[in-house]
Amino acid sequence: MERNEKCFCGSGKKYKYCHIGIEKDSVLSNLISFYQILDKELEKSKNPAKCHTGCSACCHQVFAIQLSEFLYACYGYQRLHGNIENILNVGSSVYSRLVTEYPELSQAIQKIEFVTDAASYQKSSGQLAECMGRIKIPCIFLNSSTNLCMVYDYRPIVCRYYGLAYLPISDDIDKFYICKENVQGVTLSDLVNLDILGDNLIELSLFKSKKYNAVMFDMLFPIFYFCYLFTSGKDNFNFKFEKMKKLSRAKYADSMFERNLKK
Repeated sequence: MERNEKCFCGSGKKYKYCHIGIEKDSVLSNLISFYQILDKELEKSKNPAKCHTGCSACCHQVFAIQLSEFLYACYGYQRLHGNIENILNVGSSVYSRLVTEYPELSQAIQKIEFVTDAASYQKSSGQLAECMGRIKIPCIFLNSSTNLCMVYDYRPIVCRYYGLAYLPISDDIDKFYICKENVQGVTLSDLVNLDILGDNLIELSLFKSKKYNAVMFDMLFPIFYFCYLFTSGKDNFNFKFEKMKKLSRAKYADSMFERNLKK
């Protein structure tokens, strides 16, 4: 896109002032479109408390997010605050400490890394979620001085719907990600059932390569683990960041399969 064109996101702002660097129809622009759909659905929530400035109830829990969500949050941080390197280093240090205190966290993550089918992925994700539920620690994007999110407009999916909606992932209401701070007097009928976005969520988690006739998952990991991957040299932050900003989902999948074949 040209710098002075209106941004693809529909904000009405010029591209250079909005999502500069993210190409239309790229992985990250696709994520932005999903966020817009999600936010529109969340407006239907009847939870009277809702999210409000200064409440960080969900910012002290560990959630798993997709790589694309993490990189978009990093994009937002860079736009608002500058260099992301310090945040990555902080997150990596936190992860190193967490796996010492919770060795089962590392084990759960390793199981997900090597899954090859949807059923195993779902099972391993459930085990990771159960492990993360026992950990309480501030998010690296939470400003400890102001108690505000430093990437609020760029925040991941779970941060957007927490307290306003639920995913019926089990019969256990405690696993619905209902905000414990705002749940008094609130029933499931007051919240948005995200099953209506099920197909969108599935599409968002898959990368389909026509060239290699294969599918890869956009794996769900804690933010801290992504920081560890990129600072430890186990993965290339800039490489994936640039690819997700510029390539379509199909072309991104092609590039990842090609990269893996060269290793």
